[in-house]
Formats: sequence, structure tokens, C-alpha cells
Amino acid sequence: MIGLSAGYQAAAGGDDPPPREAGRLPEQGAHGASRPREAGFCGDLPIGHDLSWFETIQHFDHGFGEWFLRRLLHSRIVLSRADPIWRGILGAMRVFLAGGTGVIGRPLVARLLAGNHDVGVLARSDAAAARVHDMGAEPVLGDGLNEPSLGYAVRTYAPHVVINQLTSLPKSFLNPRAAAHGAKLTNRLRSEATPVLVTAASEAGAYRVISQSISFAQEPGDGVRVEEDPLYVDAPSAHRNVVQAVGALEEATMGSSEVEGVVLRYGAIYGPGSYFADGEAYPSMLARRLLPVIGEGRGVWSLLHVDDAVDATIAAMKCDPGIYNICDDDPVPAAELFPWMALALGAKAPRTASRALFGTGPLTIMRYLFDEQPAVSSQRARDIMHWRPRHPDWRHELARVLRGEPLV
Repeated sequence: MIGLSAGYQAAAGGDDPPPREAGRLPEQGAHGASRPREAGFCGDLPIGHDLSWFETIQHFDHGFGEWFLRRLLHSRIVLSRADPIWRGILGAMRVFLAGGTGVIGRPLVARLLAGNHDVGVLARSDAAAARVHDMGAEPVLGDGLNEPSLGYAVRTYAPHVVINQLTSLPKSFLNPRAAAHGAKLTNRLRSEATPVLVTAASEAGAYRVISQSISFAQEPGDGVRVEEDPLYVDAPSAHRNVVQAVGALEEATMGSSEVEGVVLRYGAIYGPGSYFADGEAYPSMLARRLLPVIGEGRGVWSLLHVDDAVDATIAAMKCDPGIYNICDDDPVPAAELFPWMALALGAKAPRTASRALFGTGPLTIMRYLFDEQPAVSSQRARDIMHWRPRHPDWRHELARVLRGEPLV
């Protein structure tokens, strides 16, 4: 596991080792006395921690170790600029994944490992690191909302590709305070963490950053939206914050001259662990008739099976840079989708609610989703990425997801 030892944070810059008194051995102080080790020998690393290659060198001798790491990191950056050519031939790459334990992240890790890629996953805590280790990937300690920590994590892993799947979405909408907190954290992750990931990717020698975005941030109105159409920047109140964060994420991902950018605008994800899954937000609220169809239910939902989202992310590692809508072939209005879901669950049909009740604060997001959002086209992904959804019609698999049946 890659740790967060503070002594390495300066290792990316400079070429010369720090001065050393003549004749002084590495483990001696300025006057020849033995230099005490940091707590537990490994500084801020816990006793018993398995040292990675760079930690071993660093803690053997802080002066020579940091100089050695500077030179080694520099050589890794130079080599990794050309490395994707050889890795592409071999079909394997070194991938840093931020957001590897979520609905998309978990199956994405499995697919990357199955493709013989080296996978490092950002882990904020020891518990998260243990989960990553159990998945078969390498935990890389860091915090998505701490700029030095996040940048350090990327640089030390030295990936070819950085994949940004960072979100902190609320599990339920029934607690307004928790829902607002989750939305605020996700906005921060999109707007603050993405530029750090892009900068660190460039410094580490990566050639590409792939970022998760959403397809349901388009201006309302008739017709089908494509990637060139504007985002809903004039959205009301809290909804505007979501759209602005999405815009910041996309601008940061596509704005680097050093690193290629790919933005994947996923549709509404369904699959294990999603809002549509058995026992999760939508089925639970429908069963209690707490999820009404707002207004006339004209909002068009473009759905996406989690497996298709993973397929698109894998394809994005080698496709042309750009922004791509990723959704299935069967957009459906809310007035049809949610009554169908209630019927599949054996629940009563959802109630209807006036738009006026959803005119302030975070409620405007629900009004947009249920009565305003337009359909989007993913034709560009089909033409350029050569991506095709394995589940082009949501009905069969969504029924299985709602009932908690194994996916096929």
C-alpha cells in the first residue's frame, strides 16, 4: 500500500541531493551521533506497515533517499510518456482510479484487473484501503478534497491513465439535510478534485484523464441533446450549483495541453448498489408512495446499465479525446418509467405532485429530472468509441435489479 509519508512530498522537484557533511554516515547526525528514527521507524506509517519500494529507500536515509526518488520519479515520467505505446501493444496499462469503491468503481476495478492492468485505487482510510486490497487492487492513501494529499497520491503511483469516478452521493432523499450534504460534497469533488487530478496526472507522466460526468445537466426543452449543446447554466438555486460543478469538471478534464481528456456523461445508472436497486432509494420510496411524478412527468430519462458504463470507461482508455454521452437506446419519460417501476415492484402507482411544490432549493433538481430534462443522444460514442450498450432496452434488466435478482 502506498502511504502518505510527508518526507516524499518534495520528491518531484529538483535534481541535487541535500548537502551532507564529509565522512558522515547515512544514519549519523551532524556531529556523528546516531540519528533517531521517526516513530515506528516509518514516520507517519504504522508499525508493521509493509514498505513499498520508495518508502524503503526514503526511510533508509532521508537525504539520499529523497534525492534518489527525485531522479527515479523524473526517469519514470520521461519513460512513461512513451510507455503507453508499448503498454498499448501489450494491452495493459497502469491505471489510477479515484472513486474505486462505488457503484461503477467496483466492477470497473474487476474489469481492469481482468484486462491485466495495474490498478491503484484512492483510499481515504485504512478501512477503505482494506476494501481495495480485498478487491485485488493496490490501495493508494489520499483524500479527494485535500489537494496536497491527492496530488501526491497520483504522482507516487505514476500512472498512464487517471480515471476520476469521485462522488459522494446521498444514499436516500428522505433526509433533506443528508441529501444536501451529499450533493455539496459531490459538487466539491467535481469542481475541486478534478483540476488536481489533471495537474498531478501531467506531473506523473500520465497521458490521459477520464472523468465521470452526467448526461442530465442539459438545458430543458424539446428535442434530443448532443454533446455540443449547452449545459443548463441558468438553472435555479441549488440545481445551478450542480451544473456549475459539472461544467468545472468538464473544463478541467478537457483543458490541459499536457494530458488528453475524455469526459463520459453517464445516463441514470441502474444496477447493484444504484438508486434503482432492491432496497435502495427509488424502490423504497415507490413502495411507500413517497416518490411522486412531478408535473406532467415530461422529463426524459436516459438510462444506463452499470455494466455498460464500465464498458464505456474501458473504451475511453484508447478512444479519441472528447466529451461523450453514454446512455442506452430507449429514453423514457418519467410519467412512464416510475409507474412501470411501481408495477414491477407490486406497489401502488406513484402519486402526482404539482410543480409548484418543487420550486425552491434542492427540490428544483427533482422537478428538472421528472418534468424538464430532455433526451440525449449517445451516437457520438457509437461512432467514435465504437461503444454499444449490452443492454439497449432497460426493461428486462431493470426489472431484475428492482427485485434484487442476479444480473446476467
